[in-house]
Amino acid sequence: MKKHFHLWTPENQQVIFTCEDDFKTGMNIFALCAVLYPSIAILTFELMDNHIHIVLYCTEAEAKAFFARFKYALKKWLNSIGRFVDLSEFVCKLRALDSTTDIMNVISYSNRNGFLANPDQTPYSYRWGAGRFFFNTDAKLRYNNESTPMTMTQRRQMLHSHAADKVGFLKMLDGYVCPLSYCSIEAAESYYRTGSNYFYQIARNIEAQKAIATEIGETIRYTDEEMFRIANTLCKEKFPNSSLSLISQEAKIDLATKLHYEWGATKKQLCRILKIPATTLDQLFVSQK
Repeated sequence: MKKHFHLWTPENQQVIFTCEDDFKTGMNIFALCAVLYPSIAILTFELMDNHIHIVLYCTEAEAKAFFARFKYALKKWLNSIGRFVDLSEFVCKLRALDSTTDIMNVISYSNRNGFLANPDQTPYSYRWGAGRFFFNTDAKLRYNNESTPMTMTQRRQMLHSHAADKVGFLKMLDGYVCPLSYCSIEAAESYYRTGSNYFYQIARNIEAQKAIATEIGETIRYTDEEMFRIANTLCKEKFPNSSLSLISQEAKIDLATKLHYEWGATKKQLCRILKIPATTLDQLFVSQK
């Protein structure tokens, strides 16, 4: 029976993609493996340097077979360039998504995952996934105007096989296969009321993002703006008639502990948001180990 699934791999895998060329190859291999399973609909995905997130519609067996093919092709490519990476931690984790809200939250979480890995990126600039094309008319127009077909030679070089010889609809942009040529992005967009609703989900729905990260054992990262909102909310819950700038240093330290251990705030973020000296935070977290 077909279902929507969140497929992810753990963050403790050693780094697989070390540079731009590696990511381009990873994107190409992912695309070719995806089209070898035409019964699978990929709503979105994000490729990080050592793990991946995918939202897809298929049977459980199809999801596992697709991932196994992707992992096999990655291993074959790595061996061909003399990089013998241990992929033992690059394993398929699956969870069936049981509601429209669940699907929407996991699409948002996956698309958010990529750009948060690099503070210089935004939801519309991280290139190694499908997220940047969501509700992005300019990016879709550029794909329509500038993409070029992937050749048979390129397909064979990527997979080191003839398996994708008959696949003729993949199109390349910026040196790799564009997700618009094989992902069901319009179907994924349909889960959101509007583009602004989508942007709210990836930028403001912090509680949903935290719940997913906790469930799958992943470290979630928040921007300073998001962490500031979290800190303000926690402050108002504990001190209804006060604010971050007015609470005592002792209260700030209690808040810093909660933000660090429950919300993943870094020491630098806590310095910026709570105005606590770095030396104080160093002593605090060392003493609590």
